[in-house]
Amino acid sequence: MWVVASKKLFSDEGFRPDHEDHVFAAFAVRVGLEIGVGEASERLAMEAVRSHMRILEDVIDSMVITTSPPEPMLAIAAAMAMNHSEGKRG
Repeated sequence: MWVVASKKLFSDEGFRPDHEDHVFAAFAVRVGLEIGVGEASERLAMEAVRSHMRILEDVIDSMVITTSPPEPMLAIAAAMAMNHSEGKRG
């Protein structure tokens, strides 16, 4: 079941530890990261909503407010992906 959640979180390509969107998606699901204000933050937020199971809550001026769904299987998939990627360094 966590494999399906992983595909929803990271797409069919799986978790890539060198891909900033994948890293944000994994940590956001595991520890509830918030996105700041700025051009790079806006791009990160929109990509997270488009491809990494984040939910758009509001847009205030240029600040995009998102949240992760309360889905334990996504957290398990993120943990499995991050643990598995540790051995692929270097």
